Amino acid sequence: MNLMVPVDADTSSLLMALSASLDVPPAFIVSKALECGLVSFSGLASCLVETDEKRQTQ
Repeated sequence: MNLMVPVDADTSSLLMALSASLDVPPAFIVSKALECGLVSFSGLASCLVETDEKRQTQ
């Protein structure tokens, strides 16, 4: 996984778990995080949930 931001092992495994549970590539999650201007994972999670809900309602 090649990210432009430094990622520790915990963050990396969390990212992989998120990507698996939402069925999106890790890069998508990272791009969403940057798009949302988020640095915290709680904020990132809520942003991803909103994105996922929008995707499901379309």
